[in-house]
Amino acid sequence: YPSVDALFESISAELLSDMNLRVDRSFDAIADPAARISIGIRHFCRRAHEDADWANFLLNFALVDPAITDHTRSTLLRDIAAGVKAGRFPLREDQVPAAFGMIVGGTLTAMMVVRRGIDGYVPVGRQTAAASLRMLGLGPAEADELAQIPLTNLNG
Repeated sequence: YPSVDALFESISAELLSDMNLRVDRSFDAIADPAARISIGIRHFCRRAHEDADWANFLLNFALVDPAITDHTRSTLLRDIAAGVKAGRFPLREDQVPAAFGMIVGGTLTAMMVVRRGIDGYVPVGRQTAAASLRMLGLGPAEADELAQIPLTNLNG
């Protein structure tokens, strides 16, 4: 690597790319962008519980390293945009970047709550997923239902 920054960017990209790929594979057969977003948020909370080093790395560098947010854009932003285009999320196009930022920020905060032992990954993940779906325009009952979809194992 030509510099420490280049090495850091490579490691950051690899850590998040691997996680995004595993999460994407976990819901390949699910077309509903709301369900995909719920599952993704909850997988990140579960991984924060299971892998402290991974979670701490993301919590320290996710908002300062463009490589990390670029990988998240390719998955989460895709699902938000698909939901808007399909009429699933009643947002204007110019609100999509703000919705993306709110979900990323909320998920990182949920991961921090899990890592600090304030609450468990299951309730925090469900609450964060439901609140994110409400922010996207879903009603409370549907948001709560989607926040409880069973998660698959990302390791196999």
